[in-house]
Amino acid sequence: MTTTDLQCSRLNAVLEGRHIDGVTFVRDYLQLDCGDGVVNLYDWPIVKQSGDERSFGDAGYRTALVACVGGAIAGVTIEPEVAGEIHLDDGRTLKWSLSPELGLTETVVFTVGEEVWIW
Repeated sequence: MTTTDLQCSRLNAVLEGRHIDGVTFVRDYLQLDCGDGVVNLYDWPIVKQSGDERSFGDAGYRTALVACVGGAIAGVTIEPEVAGEIHLDDGRTLKWSLSPELGLTETVVFTVGEEVWIW
């Protein structure tokens, strides 16, 4: 099992079943509130549902993100240097890039209580 697999296993154990309580649009990133947990996404995620995809700048993008409020997290997947995804119990998926070409030192930060995961 790789380090990423171990990190994802623990992250899923902590996040699964938590609801997204809020979506905050900050100047250059997105914040998801999950009870005592916070997810900061520094690459604007693609929102996928039922074959439809909304990306930053698309009509309906903000509405698609806000529609995630109330959804329960079913799992998180990370493919190092490729992409990460948050899967919700209603079939929605938030997908973001982990490509080094973005030039970001942090693409996503999960914080739950005292635990922090960074990719």
